[in-house]
Amino acid sequence: LTFGPAGPARATTTTYTSIVGSGSTYAYPALNQWATNLQNQGVSISYTPSGSAAGRQAFISNTVDYAGSDIAFLTAGDADPFGGVDINNISFAYSYIPDVAGGLSFLYNLRVGGQQIRNMRLTGPTLEKIFLGKITNWDNPAITHDYGKRLPSIPITVVTRSDGAGESYFLTNWFLHGLGSAGRSMWVSYCEHQGGGSLCASHPTELYPALSSFKRLDGSANVTAYINAAANNGAIGYAEYAYAIPNHIPVVSLANRAGYFEQPTAANVAVSLHAAVINEDQNSVNFLMQNLTPTYLDKDPRTYPLSSYSYLIVPRTSRRVGSQTYHAQPDFTDAKGKTLSKYAGYILCGAQQSAQALGYSPLPKPMVQ
Repeated sequence: LTFGPAGPARATTTTYTSIVGSGSTYAYPALNQWATNLQNQGVSISYTPSGSAAGRQAFISNTVDYAGSDIAFLTAGDADPFGGVDINNISFAYSYIPDVAGGLSFLYNLRVGGQQIRNMRLTGPTLEKIFLGKITNWDNPAITHDYGKRLPSIPITVVTRSDGAGESYFLTNWFLHGLGSAGRSMWVSYCEHQGGGSLCASHPTELYPALSSFKRLDGSANVTAYINAAANNGAIGYAEYAYAIPNHIPVVSLANRAGYFEQPTAANVAVSLHAAVINEDQNSVNFLMQNLTPTYLDKDPRTYPLSSYSYLIVPRTSRRVGSQTYHAQPDFTDAKGKTLSKYAGYILCGAQQSAQALGYSPLPKPMVQ
């Protein structure tokens, strides 16, 4: 080592190009904040919360540089009862990168005598009956049993997503695989009656088949705003927990498999996702994607059953899966790759420290690695 007087410090400047993405509203509060955090480093990232289904379609059509989705591309083996397949012969390489872990929450607006009810607790079967239109009033005996006392006769307004949403997929997957044979049978009958056909018995849907009496809205922000409006007493809907926190909207304490009523806190979500089965086959096109059924059945008393991951869909220069070779996405440049890599690296490392404050749970270390 040579020691001597220090020379003048030299600033190093990295130039980034702008990139655009769209998709998951589930992950949007975090993705938007984390993109904002990088602006002072010259990183310009645009993301439109259009819903998971629209985000995947935008990626397929090469109109965005990256996408956000709560589920994998839908193939012939995993078709949607109401949306079919959204990927056919895609020719360019891509990967899934987990970005957030969170809990699907049931936001509600219920006031009795001018006082807001903030301690609602419900079981899965009761919630399913609400979202299938079988329970239509807050004084229903099933709600009385779960909550512990009878509420006044206030009509329930069920609020669902009108667009293709990962939240709807998570909800219907839970109906299908998490609530026993009775819950499964009830959902399949409802789904088929709404026109979902034979796929209802085996596949969840992003396109919630709402009854005409339900309120259907585009995007989690609109669902949240409707429920939060003072005029909409009796409303209940679903969105990621991150939408409830800044608006101080109460969410249902949900009964888990052990019989405990839990909130979608960071700790409960983290415990739940220990049971999720992650595809760790790097040769699989669905590498790092999740199977959530074990989280529904986990008997740990600390779990929040409706916990899940969301993902970025990002381009690669090439990828070989089995005998198939995928090539680079058209028009995606090294400059864009540098920006997206900066963003993804920040999300996986530094940004996870703020996940809990935003309404999420930090990604587990093994998945980050």
